[in-house]
Amino acid sequence: MNFLSGSIGRGTVPVARIETDAIPLDGYPLCTSFGDSREIIFGIRPEHVSLANHETRGPVIEAETLFTEPMGADTLGWFQYGLQRISARLPPQRARGLSGKVRLSLDIGQVSLFDPMTEQRL
Repeated sequence: MNFLSGSIGRGTVPVARIETDAIPLDGYPLCTSFGDSREIIFGIRPEHVSLANHETRGPVIEAETLFTEPMGADTLGWFQYGLQRISARLPPQRARGLSGKVRLSLDIGQVSLFDPMTEQRL
């Protein structure tokens, strides 16, 4: 599981402010009750992070490739996202030769938010 430090922000929809990005949280249950600037931990599993392309819908972040780790049918990609690391489960064909800056798509329907003090899911 990827755990990214951030905070809640307000716009036309609630957003998770992580690094320099504002990731829309529309559809996240109970999100309307969160106060602005509340500190959060943004949790997303590697299988819900993928390489983005020009047809990708939803939140996309930019990260620097650190390394890939072949694991049989899948490859785990590790990326530097600002001051934090994030991993993605990738098909080996797409991971092969991956380097430099990449765009990563986040499946926002699979995100969990946590309170950094209590570690309880929000």
